[in-house]
Amino acid sequence: MLLPGSEAWQLTIYLGWQMHGVPGGMVAGGLFELHSVVVPIGLANLFVLWCQPLVAMEILRLLYPLVEVGAGLAGVLHGRFRPDLLRPSQHRPCQTAAVPVPALAAAACRTAPWCPPSART
Repeated sequence: MLLPGSEAWQLTIYLGWQMHGVPGGMVAGGLFELHSVVVPIGLANLFVLWCQPLVAMEILRLLYPLVEVGAGLAGVLHGRFRPDLLRPSQHRPCQTAAVPVPALAAAACRTAPWCPPSART
């Protein structure tokens, strides 16, 4: 039997609690939630290693402003709380291919919700 998210989480905690008490329930619930932290961090690291932030928009179907806000928020938080992590890199910058302007405009219209449906084809 497959259960949706919250019911499966509750059942996991309940079974952990029944078998091992409060610590078992806490460990079971924490391990159940672990994948929701590890998978996005792993995907983000892959996107950074490939030097292609547009992969995030294609695979995860995120809107460009959402990716930009997320990157800006990450930079602000790192700068405020851990500025020592933002030292200059020793690696070469990413090599990006030149994309013609019409292709960029077409990609923007396909992902932008404010474009009319006829422009997204």
